[in-house]
Amino acid sequence: MTKGTHRRATLLPATRQSKESMQNLDNQIWKSRISLHTKLKLYNTCILPIFLYGSECWAVTKNDVRKIDPLDQWCLRMLLGINWHQHVRNNEVRWLTKQPHLSAVVQSRCLSLFGHIA
Repeated sequence: MTKGTHRRATLLPATRQSKESMQNLDNQIWKSRISLHTKLKLYNTCILPIFLYGSECWAVTKNDVRKIDPLDQWCLRMLLGINWHQHVRNNEVRWLTKQPHLSAVVQSRCLSLFGHIA
């Protein structure tokens, strides 16, 4: 198994499982009247660990970042209740949720594994 194949083998299931988890909670949580603060806590404690499991060992490339960040945007838009036909900029979604980019979280976890960040 080549290096690129191994990375795809770990990144794709994490992406798929995170997306499935978001869709499973769609009607019960994300479309409910729960406050944004509570939804973000649920997202950070239930969905992100699914995606971030084992991310310390990933070698993140630019191509991976192009796949990770749209997943994160899709999740945040879902919990904010923003549909695809509503024209809301990604920066506005980030500002509303105050969430860091998921690719930055993955990269910081990789660096912390090697002791570069205290």
